[in-house]
Amino acid sequence: MKKSLFILGLLCLSAAVASAQVPFNSPTASATIAVHATVQQSASILLSANSINFNVLDASKTTDGDKSISVTGKVAVAKGHGVFMTFISSDLIGVNDGKTIPANLVWGKTAGATSFAPIDSTAYYTPIGFYAAAGNLNQDASTTLALQLQPVPTAVPDQYSGAVTITLQVL
Repeated sequence: MKKSLFILGLLCLSAAVASAQVPFNSPTASATIAVHATVQQSASILLSANSINFNVLDASKTTDGDKSISVTGKVAVAKGHGVFMTFISSDLIGVNDGKTIPANLVWGKTAGATSFAPIDSTAYYTPIGFYAAAGNLNQDASTTLALQLQPVPTAVPDQYSGAVTITLQVL
């Protein structure tokens, strides 16, 4: 009986060892890949019109533009970053004789402003500026823009053209 128990014990031990073995030709390996995603900051501007006209009847007086333009800005901004919108006018150049109305005579006013202000390159106008306390997607950065031409008593009759550049920047 002792002999049968001994053989039974050996069989159990052999079965336990056989079940713990990994079959030959079953190699296993693993690796980890880090995954990162960067969502970029962005800005876009949509204008309700692309021109403002001045019909100067009396060159010794200020002349309002014929319309206000809606400036619809949208930004995606990261926490702690800033958003700034600026308006800068160029000189207005006469089409026929090349005379110039200086940029500092084109003034702008945006929503909420109480008066017109110069928007030439030395005194550009910044109606929107803020720092994001939290990250934002599709944050509104919109306003309206009205223009006014200051008196131009030395301007000769002509058609004058220039531009106002609107920059919406996420820093």
